[in-house]
Amino acid sequence: MSLLTRLVAPSETEERIAVHTFVAAMAELKRGHVTVNQVFVEFDLSVAEQSQLTTWYVAEIVSGNITIDELHEVLLLGEAELYSANAVKDRLNL
Repeated sequence: MSLLTRLVAPSETEERIAVHTFVAAMAELKRGHVTVNQVFVEFDLSVAEQSQLTTWYVAEIVSGNITIDELHEVLLLGEAELYSANAVKDRLNL
């Protein structure tokens, strides 16, 4: 299971994470209104997903390499299958 697949292409055994809800959580995290631990709990993230999110979030969102709008747009295109999971991964540096 990975964070990316749960967002854009979950398998039958994975619980989907709603893109809009995830992006809203990332925006609120960036604004300091929720904690990373709250995000972990809300989305029932595995230890591997928690590590992936923490590393990626700091490298890309906090640094400003990827904006919340870019995150939203790319994930929506992945969810709609207009971008493959690999394209989403590449665009978001996951």
